Amino acid sequence: MEAIKRLNKNGVLNIKNVIDFELIERAKTVIEKFLSQNSNLDVLTTPQNTVRKVCYAFEKDEVFLDIISHPNVIHILKTIYGKDVANVLPTWEDILIKQSKTGIPVEIHQDLGLQSIKIGDVFSLAFHFHDTIENPVCFFEGSHKLGAVTREEIKKYQSKELYKPYLSSAGDVDIHNVLTLHYSEPNTTENPRYTWYVEFRTIKQIVEDSAWNEEWALQRQAILFYAIENRKRKGLPFEEIAFSRKFDLEKYINDIQLRIPHETNGVKYTDNEYNHFADHKTLF
Repeated sequence: MEAIKRLNKNGVLNIKNVIDFELIERAKTVIEKFLSQNSNLDVLTTPQNTVRKVCYAFEKDEVFLDIISHPNVIHILKTIYGKDVANVLPTWEDILIKQSKTGIPVEIHQDLGLQSIKIGDVFSLAFHFHDTIENPVCFFEGSHKLGAVTREEIKKYQSKELYKPYLSSAGDVDIHNVLTLHYSEPNTTENPRYTWYVEFRTIKQIVEDSAWNEEWALQRQAILFYAIENRKRKGLPFEEIAFSRKFDLEKYINDIQLRIPHETNGVKYTDNEYNHFADHKTLF
């Protein structure tokens, strides 16, 4: 409970040694192989052709299912959500890519792309596949209490003195409230930095305060259910979640779809006053 108090106070929390060396190395190997496929549309680049993100990790390799269903991760979700873990689902699973010497900067921002901000808190888990000592994420602790900040309002919070670097190691997980202001400098080091960001919301947040519908939420939750069941089938250690809609989820996992697009059912990303990036598009 002390950790949750810190998370609620600061809007960010580092948890050490959540995933082990074997999973880290598997993930890095998969990412490196995928990055070599230059023509893949899920590898997003800057106008200067610098890789910045890989989208839809779940369908890329089973290692990401093994990570998201790891007992340590399920324990984190249960600690954050309590009984409401029965309704939680992963809404986003992008891998931030910071190549050695040319890794992109990430400007000061909140995570507000098509966000649920009216009903409860939304949290993102950052799985670190490399140490971040040389290129840390810096957080403005407590800034989540500001609420959603517009592109004009965020200009007041540009002083780097407001931000604290979180020095995370490979295997750590940083949890942050999506309203917590944060940024990172360009990666000019000799080492790459890959971080897998998985955002979570509840079915209620999706249905009542998002651009998506209940079917989309259940398809997304089914991925987490499938990952836990797959871990059990492989004889790996597991921890159950008593999903409130388990009967509905079982209909999806027999023919599981690991890629559930965000731009679906008429949902489109649009420029809005809560997009904090300079060109107002790179967030997406």
